[in-house]
Amino acid sequence: IHIQPDYAAAYASLSLTTRLLRTRGFTLEEGAARTAALKAIDLDPNLGEAHAAMAGLKFDEWDWIGAETEAQRALELNYVDEYYPSLLTITGRHAEAIAAAEHAAKVDPLSPIKQNTFGIVLYNARRYDEALSPLKRSLDLDPGNYAATLMLGAVNEVLGKPQEAMAFFDHPEFRESPYIARAYALLGRRDEALTILNGLVQRGGAFDLHEVAIAYFALGDKDQGFEWLTRAFDQRSGYIPWARVQPAFDGIRDDPRFKALVARLKLPD
Repeated sequence: IHIQPDYAAAYASLSLTTRLLRTRGFTLEEGAARTAALKAIDLDPNLGEAHAAMAGLKFDEWDWIGAETEAQRALELNYVDEYYPSLLTITGRHAEAIAAAEHAAKVDPLSPIKQNTFGIVLYNARRYDEALSPLKRSLDLDPGNYAATLMLGAVNEVLGKPQEAMAFFDHPEFRESPYIARAYALLGRRDEALTILNGLVQRGGAFDLHEVAIAYFALGDKDQGFEWLTRAFDQRSGYIPWARVQPAFDGIRDDPRFKALVARLKLPD
C-alpha cells in the first residue's frame, strides 16, 4: 500500500489479516479491517478478494444474509475463500459446507487456510476422523499454522485423546492460553488449568473469551462457563457464531442459558 496506494488487493488482504487477528483473540481493534475492506471495494468493485473481506465483516456483524451475498459475489468473481463454507456450517448446512470446503481445497491445494477450513467443516459435522487429514495437511504446508494446531488439538480432545491433544498445545505460543487450560482440564489437572485462566484475567489484554468459557465447562464449572460465554456473546468474540454447532458445547446444549445465548445469533432455521 505504501508503494502503490491504489492497490485494491493489498487493502483487501490487510482487511482479511486484521480481522483474523481479532478472531484469534490477539487484538480488540475492529475499525482497521472495515476501513481497508471499504477502500478495496471503492478501488475495485469487481475484486473477489474485496468482497471476501466484506463477507468477513458481515459475518462478524452476524448479518448472515449480507455475509452470504458477499461470499457468493466473491465466488462469482473467481475468489474461493473460507467464509462461504463457514457460513454454511454455522447455519447447519453441513453437506453443502463440506462440498464447498472440499472444492476450495482442491482448487487451491497448497493453501494451508483452505485445508484448515475443510478440517473445521468436517469437525463441526462430527466427522472427526476425516477432519484429521486436511488439518495435518495444513500443518505440513505451514508448520507454524496456529489455527491448524488448535484444531488438531480440539479433534484429539473430542476423540477422547487428551494426552495427544496436549502435545499440540505444549509449545511457547500456547502455554499461557485458554486452549492449554482446556487441555489441562480434560487431563484432570485442575490446578494448572485454573492457574492459566486466572493469569489471563490478571494480565488483561486481548484473549479468546469463547475458549475461556469452554475451559471452564471442561472443568465442570458451568456457572463460570456461562459467565464467560455471555461475555463472549456480548463482545461478539470471534468464534461465537459456531456455538450452535460446535462439539465443545454438546454437554450444555440443552441448558436454557445456552439456548438463550444462541438465540441471540438469529441464525436462520
